[in-house]
Amino acid sequence: MHKKIIRKFKVPKSSPNYFTNSDIVHYGLITVIHTFGRDLKWNPHIHTLVSLGGFIKNFTFKKLDYFHVPSIAEYKITYYDNEKVTFFFNDLADDKKKKYVTMNIDKFVQQILIHLPPKNFKMINRFGFYERNITAKLRNIVKKYKKTLSKSEYSFYVKQSIDTFGVHPFMCPYCKIMMDIQEIYVSSDWYGWTIHKIYF
Repeated sequence: MHKKIIRKFKVPKSSPNYFTNSDIVHYGLITVIHTFGRDLKWNPHIHTLVSLGGFIKNFTFKKLDYFHVPSIAEYKITYYDNEKVTFFFNDLADDKKKKYVTMNIDKFVQQILIHLPPKNFKMINRFGFYERNITAKLRNIVKKYKKTLSKSEYSFYVKQSIDTFGVHPFMCPYCKIMMDIQEIYVSSDWYGWTIHKIYF
């Protein structure tokens, strides 16, 4: 057994000698509770977001090599009426093959409602330097390591169109004047599901 592990078993956590100068004493951890699987069955589990390292005693960063979405996306619902609903999911147990499920509308609503948390139930928790209440000293240190991201002047859709096709979707290709958006229609054959929006 490593000497550091032996020492940690003998020294109480309340002791200032519990951590050495090389130990990470400030790290970041966010947990998110999910109650559903891809097929909407009851499958409670926790997703975690862990920092790739942390701050040691002198507040220098030490890097380590390893260290709420809806229960179903709207586009996965392929058919519905007053009696039944059909949706698909990618089955991880079967090489992510697309599987279709058809169920009674009442059962479908019931499957959705069981994933709504009780009032005031906390689904997302933050730990370490992700916490809301950290010391001012640690907060100032963390700020130095935050990346400054420049906000794009374009929406995600416009930016993707420019990056992919080199064309601004809402600019006239001839006079280079911005057009007023009145209607957008995207075929399901091309995109996977139909998008139809009218702007008036």
